[in-house]
Amino acid sequence: MEKKTIFLELPSKMIARIDEQNTVGDRSVFISELIDKQLQTPVSEMDVSTEIPTTMQTGQPILDEVEKLTWKDGSERWVSVTKIPRYNQEGEIIGTMGVSRNVTKRIKGTKETEKYKKVAIGQNLRMIELRDKVKDLITEMEKEQ
Repeated sequence: MEKKTIFLELPSKMIARIDEQNTVGDRSVFISELIDKQLQTPVSEMDVSTEIPTTMQTGQPILDEVEKLTWKDGSERWVSVTKIPRYNQEGEIIGTMGVSRNVTKRIKGTKETEKYKKVAIGQNLRMIELRDKVKDLITEMEKEQ
């Protein structure tokens, strides 16, 4: 598995708690396992290949882009992602930094609204069809009289 380095600036108290609970010995391995458990999917199984190379190669940030994440158990989460390139002192891109916000409720709400909108449109079309049939029946009845 390819590994990449990230730097986390954490409060001293958090580092102390990590060290207290560390049963593995290697702090990096322990933190990686904690993150894996938190994400419910090992980082190695996540597909982030579409965003990182683009930002890394072009230097262009990704701002408030909505992405779908599918977990191992099949459940889905939607996140709004903002990513910017990280530069070294020589101005070379050495990585990315970003923030993801869970927007699953917003997306599901939008999907529900779209579903009800389609149902309403379908009902309206059916009402128009029925109205036209009733008009035709009335016209036929008037001709017969």
